[in-house]
Amino acid sequence: MIRTIIGTLRRNDMRRRLIIAMVMAAILPPIVLSIGLYYYNIIPVLDSFIGYNRDLLDNQFAVEQNAWTQHLADELSDYFHEIEVQATVLSSITDNETLPLMYRSSVIREYLNRFPRILWLYSSSGIQVGVSDSVMQNILKTTLSGDLELAQIGASELRISKPLQVPTHSSESLIVLSVPSVLRTGNDIMMLAELPPVETLTDNLKADGAIAVVDKNGVLLLKSEKSDVELGTVLTGLSVVEEFVNSGTTGKAFNYKRDDGEVVRGIISPVAMVNWGLLTESKPANTTGVMLEMEAYASDLIRRLVLASILAVLSVGLLAGSIGALVAVQYTKPLRQILKGIDVIKAGDYSHEFSNKGPPDLCQLSDTLNSMTGSIRQSTEALQQHAEQMREMFMGSVTALVTAIDAKDPYTRGHSRRVQVISIVIGRNMGMENESLQDLEISALMHDIGKLGVDEALLRKPGMLTADERICLEQHPVFGAEIMRHIPMFRNMLPGMLHHHERWDGTGYPDGLLGESIPLY
Repeated sequence: MIRTIIGTLRRNDMRRRLIIAMVMAAILPPIVLSIGLYYYNIIPVLDSFIGYNRDLLDNQFAVEQNAWTQHLADELSDYFHEIEVQATVLSSITDNETLPLMYRSSVIREYLNRFPRILWLYSSSGIQVGVSDSVMQNILKTTLSGDLELAQIGASELRISKPLQVPTHSSESLIVLSVPSVLRTGNDIMMLAELPPVETLTDNLKADGAIAVVDKNGVLLLKSEKSDVELGTVLTGLSVVEEFVNSGTTGKAFNYKRDDGEVVRGIISPVAMVNWGLLTESKPANTTGVMLEMEAYASDLIRRLVLASILAVLSVGLLAGSIGALVAVQYTKPLRQILKGIDVIKAGDYSHEFSNKGPPDLCQLSDTLNSMTGSIRQSTEALQQHAEQMREMFMGSVTALVTAIDAKDPYTRGHSRRVQVISIVIGRNMGMENESLQDLEISALMHDIGKLGVDEALLRKPGMLTADERICLEQHPVFGAEIMRHIPMFRNMLPGMLHHHERWDGTGYPDGLLGESIPLY
């Protein structure tokens, strides 16, 4: 009896073990297969996707920051180009001894009213305009005594001081300029001008961090309100500034910690006109935030997939493997399409739109990428608009000079505009390139700038000119070329200004050039 009971128990135990073994044989392989499928297929694809996007976004934002940093540096350099033009014109008027001293002072005062950035002008020839309050007098005395160091900038003869901080005058920085007499009388013309605040350079650009300007030795000259570093501080301890001091040009992005412990990305672009460097700082969190959001989506997605696969395998056994494979295909295909779209954006096509078809998690990723590319596209369009604005500002300065010429010689008012229109029509019919047409346009507008150095009484004389008066008048092309010769950006236009009265038969002036020896402009 006992033996029978023991035998029955042994048979039942063997049956249970066999059933358990069969269930495990049916369930464990699909579980292992599904988990392996997710960990060795979906997870690597997601990790690759996240890493690839992290690098792409960080590089893209660094390229964007570098672009608007160079734009700001170019704006500051253009300011000095404009100041150089104004200083050269004022120098020619100041030392033109053919004009009465009072008349020159009156013309200069009117000119400074049109260009309010220049606060005062002083010449040893006896002209002082705008030098009034005690602060201005002290700056002038310091300059004349030689206690204020002036350094030559670029290839021009213009010399400038370092920015001066005069809180009692205004919140802007001031700068002293010195330019030699255009007519070579031996006098130096001193001027005091306002530098534009750094914040006004940004306009609609995404300069969300501090902005600073350093000289070639790394000394802080200008800064935005977001910077708490004292002016005059040597910033060579920052890797980005050290690179600029050593090489003169960078354009590379450097990540570093500021004194407050915050990590920022710094980029310097050279201000070519004055050998300064313009530094912008931006928070890498701008890209990290997007990537952290993507990583959160991906991690949540992985957890859901693994949990779903385990529950499915435990519930339906072998069917779970098939479901897992379908889920893998469902997520892997949209991910690969997103990666292809990123390659299109990397090639420069920011109009690409990521499809939001597929699982909700990937749709949210696509929406984030679409938002990013839209922001980059807007920044690119803003940079193009600013380039057009800079050209309009330059043409505005040229127009102001032409207006000054017309005001001095009303007999030929509108003449420069008509010469411009006719010259452009001829240039286009000759098949000239756009860049050459732009130079021709400015050369035509500015061709009579030398009349600023001619006595107004001579220009307004109603009758015939004497031989001596005609010789004096015929010097205006030489005066104009001499005024603009010191400004590098006008060098391509000098032939048109100097030789616009030459004649094909050699009877023109000032050099009597013959035939094809006359420059094209």
